Amino acid sequence: MTRRFTLFVALLLAAMLPSLAVAATLKVGPKAAYQTLTAAIEALPADGGTIELAPGEYREKVTIAKPNVRLIGKARGRTTWSSSGATGRSRPAARPSRSR
Repeated sequence: MTRRFTLFVALLLAAMLPSLAVAATLKVGPKAAYQTLTAAIEALPADGGTIELAPGEYREKVTIAKPNVRLIGKARGRTTWSSSGATGRSRPAARPSRSR
C-alpha cells in the first residue's frame, strides 16, 4: 500500500511540473543577451514570457505571435520603441514593474 501511495504522489508531482515552470525573462540591450527586440521575441518559448528593455531607443517593426508576452522598459522615459513605417514617433515602452 505504501509503495502505491508513493508512486501515486510521484506521478501527481510529475504531472504538475509543467504548470510550476517559471516564465522566461529575456533582457534586451547593448550589453544584454539580446541586441534587438525581434531576437528576444523569437527566442521566447511558445507560451510567452517577459522581455526587459534596457534604456535606449529600439527602432524595429515587430510581430508578436506568441501569447502572454510582456514588454518592460527598465528606465521610465528613457526606453522607447518605434516602428518604422508607422507614424515615425517614438512611444514609451511599458512602465517598469513596481515591487509590492
